[in-house]
Amino acid sequence: GGPRSAPARLARWGDAQATSSEAATSSIEDVAWSPTEASVLMTAGGGQDASIAVCDCRRAGRRMLERPAAHEGADVNALAWNAAVSYLVATAGDDGVVKVWDLRAFGGATATHVGRFDYHRGKPVAGLAWDPHDEAALAAAASGDDAVTLWDLSVEDDDDDDAAR
Repeated sequence: GGPRSAPARLARWGDAQATSSEAATSSIEDVAWSPTEASVLMTAGGGQDASIAVCDCRRAGRRMLERPAAHEGADVNALAWNAAVSYLVATAGDDGVVKVWDLRAFGGATATHVGRFDYHRGKPVAGLAWDPHDEAALAAAASGDDAVTLWDLSVEDDDDDDAAR
């Protein structure tokens, strides 16, 4: 015989008691595996949920970390986990904003992003990717303005330099 594969397992995160009308108002827009933990993944939500969450596949139905309304209520369309710096995750939303999150200080409604880029000015951002050759380089693609932006997170803002003086 040919190659064998293990049976697929389906895990569902979210409210197991949700009604069908509630379930129809939320969606998972993107998912990314942890670069360091084999059973951990992150989800980006849309609709009523609009959250980002870190989940462990061994504990289906329970989120380890969660940030509701990660883009102030806008759908979170894309996320990317930095393979070189495993505590950095970037998200992009219908609000046209790209945010960078530090998972070491993450969880709950009070978690704040460590970087915010709003170049696309309200045009939904549909894709994100960290550069596999440069841990500080992030690319974002916006479907609404036909643009791909490249962000170098290693460059300090001039305003920060002026404030430090």
